[in-house]
Amino acid sequence: DPGQSTGGDGGDDADAVAPHGHERGDGEQRQHPVGAAAGDEGVAGDEKAAVIAVVQQWVDGAKAKDINKLTGHYILCGSGRMGSRVIREMSKRGAEFIIIETNEAVAEQMMTEGHLVLMGDATNEDVLRAAGIDRARGLVCAVTSDPDNLYITLTARDLNKDLLIVARANDEAGVNRLLKAGANKVVAPVITGSHQMAQMLLRPAVADFIELATMTDQLELEIEQIEIRPLSPFVGRPLKESGIRSEMDVIIIAIRRAMGEMLFNPSADTLIQEGDALVSIGSHSNLELLERMANPGQSAGIHRHVSSPQT
Repeated sequence: DPGQSTGGDGGDDADAVAPHGHERGDGEQRQHPVGAAAGDEGVAGDEKAAVIAVVQQWVDGAKAKDINKLTGHYILCGSGRMGSRVIREMSKRGAEFIIIETNEAVAEQMMTEGHLVLMGDATNEDVLRAAGIDRARGLVCAVTSDPDNLYITLTARDLNKDLLIVARANDEAGVNRLLKAGANKVVAPVITGSHQMAQMLLRPAVADFIELATMTDQLELEIEQIEIRPLSPFVGRPLKESGIRSEMDVIIIAIRRAMGEMLFNPSADTLIQEGDALVSIGSHSNLELLERMANPGQSAGIHRHVSSPQT
């Protein structure tokens, strides 16, 4: 698809991160988020882990941001039709992320929209290192090629064992391969779309509810997960004594335990445990309040509720 950005369809490794600039009409040169070529012989040892030190973030004017200071962020590989939608959702939630993109025109557009962009081939290990993969919280493989998504997943999992990896697959066989390669979740648009269409025909009320619950732009309600950290005052308390429903008007529709067990429609006597993820539905402001109450003095996770205007 010539109109689709690949994000991972780069050239030789020597060009994985290529220095370039865009000549402005007034003769000034805008600096792009680039660095020395990862495959150059002059770049070796520890320097490979920091191929790119500084990028430009064009938000409220040009502001430099050091990639090496990013931590707990997300890496988005590819910004084509699917990747751009992921970027939009992440931006709405106020999440901190960096985009890896090979298409210069697409990278230009992403930068003008205020995003942090790293020009490079996501299948290259040095590019992933430059994006701070060892400190990242999650990674999205949204390039068009299943082999590239597979290779990115394998490399990313090798570089960060705790990374949350969500990958795209074009068919069912690709789903299984990506899961075996280390992806935590795999999305196959054709499979997901066909399932949704069947649900709309056979269970229209259920489909309407799921659509309304997930497309929160149309509601004043949001569905979020609230993570229970070690020092949370909720640890060891039953839901009925937490005040979540009575004081914050938030409904807990499920609890995912630290070991992965999922409790649907938990009873009022269910004890909240350290490491739980409370799948909650409520208003934006009430979910923010619940986050602060659950983890007082900790800012981690609050960014998931911060909205930004949708473009």
